[in-house]
Amino acid sequence: YAAVVSGTLVTLSSVLPVFIMYATIVLSPLGFHLIFTENQELIILGSSLIIFLLANILMGFNVERTIVDMIVLRDSNEKLITQLRAQKDIAEQSNLGKSKFLAAISHDLRQPMHAMGLFLNGLEPYIRKPGEEVFGKVQSSAIALRSLFNGLLDISRLDSGTVDPTLEVIDLSPFLQKIVDGFYGEAQEKGLKLKSDLLKLGVRSDPMLLERVIRNLLANAIQYTDSGQVQLVMSAQDNSVTITIKDEGRGIPAEELNNIFSEYHQLHNAERDRSKGVGLGLAIVRRICTLLSIPIDVHSELGQGSTFKISLPAANISRLGTEGMISRSPWNLRGYLIVVVDDEQDIRDATERLLNEWGCDTIVVGSGSEAIEQLSDKSVMPKLLIVDYRLKDETGIDVIKRIRSLYKRAVSAMIVTGDTMVNLKKLARENDLVVLHKPVSPAELRTAIHLLISRQNSKN
Repeated sequence: YAAVVSGTLVTLSSVLPVFIMYATIVLSPLGFHLIFTENQELIILGSSLIIFLLANILMGFNVERTIVDMIVLRDSNEKLITQLRAQKDIAEQSNLGKSKFLAAISHDLRQPMHAMGLFLNGLEPYIRKPGEEVFGKVQSSAIALRSLFNGLLDISRLDSGTVDPTLEVIDLSPFLQKIVDGFYGEAQEKGLKLKSDLLKLGVRSDPMLLERVIRNLLANAIQYTDSGQVQLVMSAQDNSVTITIKDEGRGIPAEELNNIFSEYHQLHNAERDRSKGVGLGLAIVRRICTLLSIPIDVHSELGQGSTFKISLPAANISRLGTEGMISRSPWNLRGYLIVVVDDEQDIRDATERLLNEWGCDTIVVGSGSEAIEQLSDKSVMPKLLIVDYRLKDETGIDVIKRIRSLYKRAVSAMIVTGDTMVNLKKLARENDLVVLHKPVSPAELRTAIHLLISRQNSKN
């Protein structure tokens, strides 16, 4: 009987009155029957049964309390989990909302930034002492602001899911050499050797996003290397191509390797010197690599430098033509007729001033209809079209098509836009044009103009 009662202690104590009733019915009749006998041993046995009954009832109280506490704790935990999930969803939605908001208003923010950069460049020849030093600081501040601005908007675009990769076959050797060439001056200023070991290999990826990754990694390597060299090396294994960027810089502590891809995290800039960047470069690299499904590997030793490796799927480049591989030529733009279409007056004024300084003849208007009207009075076909994408009554693509239709020729054209919500890469490829995102520096604009005109001259 005692064993039966003990066996039901845990199962029935969750409903304590049932256990007490069950135990009492099972043990008390036998216990009292034995107590009222005249046999001393049976009396002791009966008393033990009654004591055992009371002990089990007391234990039942404890078990019931434990079960109730467990149920309350479980319910409390479930409520906390529900609340945490709700707060997590709210935080994620808030973060996504901010990213989408930044991405959506980037067009309006980029416009004045673009105009300011062009105006500053146009103002430089007229600055005289003692204003040169102040003007230099204004330019440095504008460059830092543009860098921060572009970084923030790139982060917001990547987080909001508005970036749609366009995969294509890339001939890596000229692609990477062009990027490396752009860093030679910066490396020489620091007394560094910048080396590249390139192979005739191809990969399949998004060229614009991949270029951003390589540029950010190279810029980071040069920035944190005080002496020695920075190397960009290619290697192939199985069906993948590995791009390695190695420096002899300060290195990264082991405990910081997981933090370097976080926003605004900088190891050697506690004073937040903006000339050393703002800490968004590697955060952008991580997001792009995630978007493109590119594995990235980091190895570093403090004081010995760092090595970053990315692996991309290999692709056959034997069928690629030579289009786009342009030999260098003088950057003389004098006499070229360039048409600018932008509905922002400040940008029209700044762009016209800049192009005139470079010796270009210009037609600068606010709409496609105005451009067609003025071109109809000229006997010379424009050498290049520079058109904003988002115009009042039509898109920049529409304007370019209308002007090309007027001459029945594929006039060289570029879209210079602050719009990041539209996937312009596909449209650019379909319409044989280049896309630049505002703010664009004068150097970037002139480089793009030179490449387009050189490409057109090589076709002719």
